[in-house]
Amino acid sequence: MKDILFFGGSTGLTLHQTFPEIFFNSNTKDYNYINLSISGAGNFYITGSFFEYINKHKKPDYVFFKFTGLNRLDLPFDTKVKLTNYSFQSIGNEGNGSSFIKINKNWVCSGGYAGSWLGEGILKKIFCYMYDVKDQNSTNEQSLQQIFTCISLCETLNIPYNWTFYYDVINPPSKSSKQDGYIGSLPEYISKKQMLNFSPLNFAYSVNEAPDDGNHYSKRVFKKYLTQEIIYNKIRNTIKNI
Repeated sequence: MKDILFFGGSTGLTLHQTFPEIFFNSNTKDYNYINLSISGAGNFYITGSFFEYINKHKKPDYVFFKFTGLNRLDLPFDTKVKLTNYSFQSIGNEGNGSSFIKINKNWVCSGGYAGSWLGEGILKKIFCYMYDVKDQNSTNEQSLQQIFTCISLCETLNIPYNWTFYYDVINPPSKSSKQDGYIGSLPEYISKKQMLNFSPLNFAYSVNEAPDDGNHYSKRVFKKYLTQEIIYNKIRNTIKNI
């Protein structure tokens, strides 16, 4: 049985559905599709839950990362700590897909520089010390370090993987994606050999199917993105031997 692992934010919630339809035989029982994406997630959650998965389970056979906003911060609370009426928390999230993996933390997500934490008393007291009110990109470098860590873990353990951001962090195509953080260029320490050639949100804009909210493209658009020759071939070349 092959374990296929997915990570992302809200735009990653259906990854376990779209990938099998295009790259695997969705009717076969040879694969476990484990999707640990959660709404509002930042790259701190992705890194933390990936490491926890590696520590608790056998090495996955393939990982797809859809990294999220650069200025999103996430905090790993104990699972007994739950914030009433706050949507962007994992509450010991067990994921989506054909297999369920319990995460032993309640990851609480800020949602970004101007995210939902601003309306939650205790989080406002915590995150206000982590963000620079004069610079929405002040936490970007910390987020890029998380991406480097995920990639390095895959490289060290010889785990096949691909990755992208949900939007192009150098050229955000919408006001709302730009609010998620942007940079002038990717740092040299991040390996780009398994990075997909362009981002799905930018693709949605390029084919005149921009989402109404500037962020959440449809499942249909993402499937169209995956079937673009340069994207399809890169993923196919990665998974061909698993």
